[in-house]
Amino acid sequence: MTEKNGEALRESLNKIDRELKKTNWLTFGLLVMMCAQWGAMILAPNDHKGIPYGLSAVITSVFVAWLLTVRVFNANTRAILKAIELLSRQNQEG
Repeated sequence: MTEKNGEALRESLNKIDRELKKTNWLTFGLLVMMCAQWGAMILAPNDHKGIPYGLSAVITSVFVAWLLTVRVFNANTRAILKAIELLSRQNQEG
């Protein structure tokens, strides 16, 4: 593998790592927000005040599920790029 290809591969791995970190922080923040919304719904004095919190918690749950799916795709992409990098190193060394 040429130096230019190796540099592009390393750049791609770094980009995936940055995206994975951002996704982790967003997922954590949304999980905290979702728990707060469920708690506010449960502790609401009556149904009319609790329903908006419940609806927002359900919407946040959908976003959390979407981000977890994105996280899995990012992890798979990272694994594939890492395998390519390891194979290219093996080919260069021997």
